[in-house]
Amino acid sequence: MKRLKIYTITISFVCLTIWASTAQEQLRQDSLRSPLVMTAAYFEGTGVILRWAPQSSGDWRLNNYHGYKIERANKSNSGTTLKWEVLASAWKPLSLDGWKKKVAENPTDTMLMVAGQAIHGTVPQQAMTPDNFMSMSDQLTNLHSACLLACEFSREAALASALRFEDNTVIKDNSYIYKLTSLADTTSVALAPAVASEESYPKIEITDISEGEKAIAFKWNRSYYKNYYSAFHVYRSSDEGLSWQLITPRPVAYVAYKDAEAFTFKDSVEANYIAYQYKVQGLTSFATKGPLSDAVKAMGRDRTAPGAPYDVQLDYLGKAMMKISWKVSDEDLDIKGFRISKSNEQQKEFVEITPKILPGNVRSFIDSTCNENINNYYWIAVFDKEDNVNVSMPQYGTIIDSIAPMPPVGLEGDIDTNGVVTVRWRMGSESDLRGYFVHYSNNLRHTFINRTDRPSRILFGEIRFLSMC
Repeated sequence: MKRLKIYTITISFVCLTIWASTAQEQLRQDSLRSPLVMTAAYFEGTGVILRWAPQSSGDWRLNNYHGYKIERANKSNSGTTLKWEVLASAWKPLSLDGWKKKVAENPTDTMLMVAGQAIHGTVPQQAMTPDNFMSMSDQLTNLHSACLLACEFSREAALASALRFEDNTVIKDNSYIYKLTSLADTTSVALAPAVASEESYPKIEITDISEGEKAIAFKWNRSYYKNYYSAFHVYRSSDEGLSWQLITPRPVAYVAYKDAEAFTFKDSVEANYIAYQYKVQGLTSFATKGPLSDAVKAMGRDRTAPGAPYDVQLDYLGKAMMKISWKVSDEDLDIKGFRISKSNEQQKEFVEITPKILPGNVRSFIDSTCNENINNYYWIAVFDKEDNVNVSMPQYGTIIDSIAPMPPVGLEGDIDTNGVVTVRWRMGSESDLRGYFVHYSNNLRHTFINRTDRPSRILFGEIRFLSMC
């Protein structure tokens, strides 16, 4: 596919400046008018294609009735602009009968039907009131938008809607200027100087392929390709490229989520691990197609993690050994293995204790590094063949502690003249030592009474209290 090359020529830009100034002056005289927008000129084979669009729904309806005048000026090699030549004095949409005939000739062109309905469709006649003013305005805007969209992707729809003109009288490599005038309000727009020579449209490069659960997604550069294409078609092959199927009945132009600089497409597939190939083709504002992209291959992949291990049992075997056992769902047939982690606190600082992943058929593990003097929480992770992971809730390994700490040694004490008793002893070395009770009596043969209300870890093994003597 080819498009018209635009060359910058100083004298021609002067002409464009004059036309733009004239149009702006007309807008100042009537603020309700909005200028036409000339999309571009495009050279294909032996002709130049012009495309344009009224900016408001009101202008669109007026121009459908009054039509457009299309003129062309030829530029000589010396740069002198020749006189304007009228190519169409009143370019209007087809009549209803002409449209019916066109649809009969193109029965599969749904865009042609959409444009025909927008221009010739019956609109309920009703008096405008404050209650229905917005709904009537929205209806006209919707018809206008539908027509412009149809013309974007259908040559026949654009020609029938008088929003496209094909000039087949050009001479290749000559330079031309075109002017479009609305007969409804005489507003004119013009194209920059253009040479009738060919230029290739770019081939789309697909990037960032993502293989999901029964889904395949990929991207291509939006900031670059939007300068050439209005939308895209996507083709898919399930037989290694022998045949291709169009999977976008309507053109698409989805902007990637969280990436405004990329177009994206997501395809849902029936099953995982079936390879598909994809190609993307751009569609221009002239209802022409760019070259197909190179094929890329992708498949849906399992992204669903197995169910978390359940019915976790922890049994202390003695001698610093804790047996961990668990169950998994019988429906999880692709389990690759397990990993086990441990922590002294329930929700943080888990450390993996399995030197390598446990086989998928294992349902128990013995921790030979169990610390009998601290808490032992265990966390079991299950992996499938795609490394999807799920984890159990932290489980506490109960250890029955039947061994008391050693009695304090180095006990000594004194009492000062104020009656304050100071008792000292050496701290025990047990890691699970919580603290000490201090008992006292005025006689060794009497009952000793607890002087501390609760056991507490006393710094340096020292306590002071007022003597009750």
